[in-house]
Amino acid sequence: MRAAGAVVIVLGVAAPLLGRVAWEGRAELRAAQAASERGRVDLEIVHLGRAVRWRSPFAGHDEAALERLMAVGREALARGDSQTALLAHREVRGAVLATRAWSSLDDSLYHAVNGEIAAAMAAQEQVFGTDLSGRGEAEAYHLALLEQARPAESAWAVFVGLAIVAAAIGVAVSRRVTIVCWSVALVLAAIAWLLPR
Repeated sequence: MRAAGAVVIVLGVAAPLLGRVAWEGRAELRAAQAASERGRVDLEIVHLGRAVRWRSPFAGHDEAALERLMAVGREALARGDSQTALLAHREVRGAVLATRAWSSLDDSLYHAVNGEIAAAMAAQEQVFGTDLSGRGEAEAYHLALLEQARPAESAWAVFVGLAIVAAAIGVAVSRRVTIVCWSVALVLAAIAWLLPR
C-alpha cells in the first residue's frame, strides 16, 4: 500500500513537470516555424534553441529542434552565410552542453557541431583575410580549440537522482526507515547543490 502511495506521489510530481516541458518545447517549435515562414532566420534559431533546452527523454521536440538547427546552419554555410551558420551551430553546441546534466554528452553530435563551427569560422577568416592559426590551417585550428574546451561530466545529475530515489523509498517503507531515507535524500541533495552543473 505504501509503495503504491510512493508511486502516486512520484507521478504526481513528475507528470506536471514533464507535461510543462513538452508543452513549452512544442510552443517554441511552433514559434520557430512561424519565424521561418516570415523569413526571420535569426528568430527561428532563437526559438529552436529554446525548444532544445526544454529537453525531456520522451517528448521528441528537442530532437526535432536540434535537427532543424543543424540544417539551418548547414544551409547557411552552403550559401556562404557564415554568420548565420555560426549562430545556428553555436546554439546547438550551447544547448547540448546546457542539457547534458540529465544524460551523458552526445559525443557524435558534439563533434559534428564542433566541426561545423570550425568550418564556419574558417570561412569567416577567409572573408576577412585573417589566419589565426598562422599556418593556413584555420579550420583545424578552430576545431582543436573547440575540442580542447570540452567540459568534464558533472556528477550533479547522479546525486539528484539518488536523492529522489532515497526520498521515494522513504515514502514506501516504515516510519523509522522513512526518517533515515529522507535524511540521506537531504544530504545527497545538498551535495548536488554544491556540485558544478
